Formats: sequence, C-alpha cells, structure tokens
Amino acid sequence: FARPAHAKDAFVFLGATGDNALRENGVWQGVFEAFAGGEFDKVGGLDIHVAMNAPHSSSELTTKVNASLTPLYGVLTSNSGWKCRTHAVDCSVEKFISKITVNIWHGRDADAQAANMAPALKDYDRLTLYLSVPPSVFGAWSDAAIKNWGQGSKERVHVAAEKPFGTSIETADKLHRDILGPGLTDSNLHLVDHWLSFFINRHLMELRSLVLPKLSVGAGKVAKWDSTTFSRVVVTEFETRGLDGRGGFFDTVGQVRDMVQSHLLQVMALSLVDTHTTDAELDESKLAIFNKTSVFSCSFGQYDGFLLEPKLTYHPSFADSTLCSVNLAVDTEAWRGVPITIATGKTTGATIYT
Repeated sequence: FARPAHAKDAFVFLGATGDNALRENGVWQGVFEAFAGGEFDKVGGLDIHVAMNAPHSSSELTTKVNASLTPLYGVLTSNSGWKCRTHAVDCSVEKFISKITVNIWHGRDADAQAANMAPALKDYDRLTLYLSVPPSVFGAWSDAAIKNWGQGSKERVHVAAEKPFGTSIETADKLHRDILGPGLTDSNLHLVDHWLSFFINRHLMELRSLVLPKLSVGAGKVAKWDSTTFSRVVVTEFETRGLDGRGGFFDTVGQVRDMVQSHLLQVMALSLVDTHTTDAELDESKLAIFNKTSVFSCSFGQYDGFLLEPKLTYHPSFADSTLCSVNLAVDTEAWRGVPITIATGKTTGATIYT
C-alpha cells in the first residue's frame, strides 16, 4: 500500500531479508542506529521503502526485522551513556518499523516493480536505492529507478552499493558502467564501505597525530610517520564467529574479497597516507597509495567444519578461504622497503581489530 510521504527522503531497500541485511551489525542494525541517533531528522525526515518478491510477505519482514533489532535496542538502552536522539524521543523498534512501507512483486522484473512503487515515492525530494542484492541486477535496477522515479530529474535518484563489487578490474568497471549507463550522475553513485564508519577509522588521522609525538626514536631525532620510524606494518582483523548463516553471501567470495579488497585495504591506506593530508585530499591520497601497492605473497586456510556450513556450493577450480595473510609492498618514498601484512580470519578464537 502507499501512504502519504511526510519525509523529504526515502531509503529504498533491496535485499531486506538477506543474510547481510538481518545479521548482527548488518544493514538493518546500521539503519536503526542511524534512526536512533537522529540522522533521519537531520535530513528533514526519512521513510524506508522495501522492495520484495513473492513469496516473501510483510509479516515475515516485520518478524525478522524485529528479531534482529530487539536485542540491539536492549543493548543500547542498557548503556548509561546512550541517548535516543530522535525529535520524537521514541527509538523503539516499533516506532522504527512503523516507518517501513513494503512492496511485494510477483516475479523479478525491476522495471515493472519500480513502476508499481512510483506512486508511493512521488512526494519525496530524494530517493536512495540501496542494493543489497546480487551485482548482476545492479544495472537493471538503476535503469528502472531513473526511468520510473526520476520525474525528469536524474539528480533525484541516488544509488548505493557495497562490496563485493566485481571479481576483477574488468568486471568492476562493467558494473560501474551498468549503474551509470541509464543516466545516473557519478556524484549520485555511492560505493559504500561501512568499515569507514567505525569510530576508530573515522578518527584514525587524529589518533596518528596523538601517537606520533609519543614515539621514541632516539636522542635528538624526531619521529616521522614513515619508514624512518616504522619497520613493519600489520593490519589484523580476527573474528570469533564463523559464517553465521551467511553461506549464500560468502560462497565464491572468500575472506580476501570479503575483508581484504575492501575494508582492510582502506585501513591500510588510512594508516599510510601523509600525516598532513586534509579531508579534501584523502581520497586522492589513498588512491596514490593503492596505485603503488603490490602483492608479493599470500597464504590461505579454512576453519574445521567450514565445508559443512549451509548454503555453500561446489566449485572445482578454487576454494573459499576463511583465513588469509597477504604480504604487500608500497613503493612510495615514505614506505619503500617496509613489509606490510594484512591478516584476517573467521573462527580464530579471538576478536582482534588492530
């Protein structure tokens, strides 16, 4: 059903019942924390519209979202430092769910479903289409959104997608072209990495400025953020959990594409860019690091029992790693000769983010 839009923005969510959406620290929990933090109010209000296919149902979605968010809400409210920051001062799961409108379509025709959703979306100033679905349908949904929701203005529609974005430079470039091809402006395409929203990563440059003066490098010497001070760089992300039901997502992806090619390369770059890099220069500075980065060795492994995880398929020419150690070199003046390692794994017996 369509209800009058009282908000300026709409968040249109595809893949709302998937593993990545419902899991702990998944999309729904992230959106809920934004709601509770007052972010919806900051943009003049935001409603959530979910596009689903039969045989899924609204009641199924409500049940699953409630099951995902209720434990998180309990954790938040038990924290003495937490505060509900919505204008209505109501951060209950029920209030959040009341902001959701569901569209269920029989069949998988992006254009037809987008046309069916258009009346419910006509009054919003801005629409953000969040694609938590297989990349093979990114282009079709971008085209459908521009065609049916643009209202003559391609600037009205935004598209957001997260990794894994392709399997190579060539397939990533094709996905990029598929999304922009219908006329979406490049500034309205948001390739998201939620790892960058973590507090320590948002403030890593500030942390560096606090750490640097405390480093001891010998009498009469001044510590610099480069190879004269550091002899090795190690980025570690170890998890105690396994797939937690995400076999359908993880299958053919593995730990490298799940963690290294996105999240942990970002952390590496944030750790290596010049100390005086401004926010405006950060993207170009990270790209300069990536352009000088090469891989010289890797090692891989799987945890015991991985092959018994549900939703995995057999592929004869490769295996999905759950543990990897990637050794890199960054051939810049500041970091030349410094060995760099990214190590990450699931079910490691420890939670370590360093």
